[in-house]
Amino acid sequence: MPAVEEKKVPKRAPLPANLPRREIRHEPDSTTCACGCQMKRVGEDVAEKLDYVPGVFTVERHIQWDGRPHLVPSL
Repeated sequence: MPAVEEKKVPKRAPLPANLPRREIRHEPDSTTCACGCQMKRVGEDVAEKLDYVPGVFTVERHIQWDGRPHLVPSL
């Protein structure tokens, strides 16, 4: 039986560093977990989106808060 070849997904090239960037932070409304304990920031997820207003390219950096309750052990 021939080996199954995995489909290669092409990666998008990073947006050029010389384009102006605008940060858009998506913070949670509350950092209190449903159990009542305080959430701890463990990182951020960043996605960049190319935006075009006639004559000007900009990059929107969407930064989303990533956290978990402080009582949950690290994975």
